[in-house]
Amino acid sequence: MSMTFTNLVIASIVAYIIYFYVIPNRTNNSNSNNSNNSTYNYLLVYGILLPILFTIPFFLIDLFQVDNLIMALGTGFIPLVYCLRCSETTCGFSPKYVEVSFMRYWLWFICPVSILFEDDNNKDGKDNNNNKKPVKATRQDIRNKLWETVRDFILIGFFLSILIPRDFTFFSILNDQKEQKEKGETILLFLKLFFQPKHLFNNFIMAWLTNMVLSSGMNIISLGINIVSSIKVIDVTQNPMFESSSPSDFWGNRWNKLVHQTLKGGVYKPIRSMTNSATVATLSTFFLSGLLHDYLLVLFTFTRERRRNTNDDIHSLIMNIMYSNNDGLSVAVSFGNQTLFFLWNAILIALESYIVKHNDFLFVFEWMKNNLPKRVISLLVVLCAVPLGHLFTDEYTALGVYKDYSLAVFGIVQL
Repeated sequence: MSMTFTNLVIASIVAYIIYFYVIPNRTNNSNSNNSNNSTYNYLLVYGILLPILFTIPFFLIDLFQVDNLIMALGTGFIPLVYCLRCSETTCGFSPKYVEVSFMRYWLWFICPVSILFEDDNNKDGKDNNNNKKPVKATRQDIRNKLWETVRDFILIGFFLSILIPRDFTFFSILNDQKEQKEKGETILLFLKLFFQPKHLFNNFIMAWLTNMVLSSGMNIISLGINIVSSIKVIDVTQNPMFESSSPSDFWGNRWNKLVHQTLKGGVYKPIRSMTNSATVATLSTFFLSGLLHDYLLVLFTFTRERRRNTNDDIHSLIMNIMYSNNDGLSVAVSFGNQTLFFLWNAILIALESYIVKHNDFLFVFEWMKNNLPKRVISLLVVLCAVPLGHLFTDEYTALGVYKDYSLAVFGIVQL
């Protein structure tokens, strides 16, 4: 509770600075074409506020002696949301209806999960109605969210009971990896390994588990917001594993809508407005998303190493993690793999956009849409990313993120 309160206090201070010092300068700049105001805003936000928000989680973890990696995730993830909202506002892409008053903006800014405003479900992209108000959460909304959370906890407990004894590998592929090393890592053997059914199944199960962990964690936060404030928030996940119709639908509408919204406003729209290129904006957004996930890996590693080196100061631990090349660390972490994973998915979305725009092979996808069951289409969409899914989940497995989450659910343990 103390750590949550500290995060909210810091977010409130940042929201105050943004609202009373950045937004007025941004507005004056648009009226007078004065570039000095923009420079001031960029220096204040990107030079001072964002670096502070990036470093605060390390101090909070050290101050409150956080040992659980799921708690560390919450400590680091929420400030990242605040960083993206700072960028969104600074670049002029925050919804106009949240800027009508400080209280409205403060509520929008500090809420860890995006608030659902009136007509937010409309897809016309218009937000010029300044009279939009937060949607009230009903008792049925709270019951539904509670049921989703309980369901996810039961499924996660079941999955972890099976996966933890197997070291999170349902099917062993050690023999195939040995064959690859003995015969030389040729491209053919590499593809054979990555597209074999056992590997795909392992990665699919881990992706499904990761989705449920994300869903349950966000549902708990959403429940707290619903109960305390009676305000309804967005559904962060919407069954991406079994209802996605395309890679863009998977990432844009189903996997993590909170991150999608904040990245869209804080990264995608500013870059697209500067470059006038949707492809450049998409690649840049996914690249930054990968870097932010790697930042969380640094935070996880810091939390884990702090357990062993309680006498080391924060700066020494971070420097050891970043520049030791895994020497002296309890777990070897491959920074950059998650960024590669997100870049691969950016390429998939760029290919999808190209096919739709130029009608190349579009008839094939139209036939699939009209003739295949929705579950099969979703499975094919997920299979586009699954071959490289281990780049995303392997580091979490090695660091013990899923094992730390198992402390919050019921499971079956062999005695």
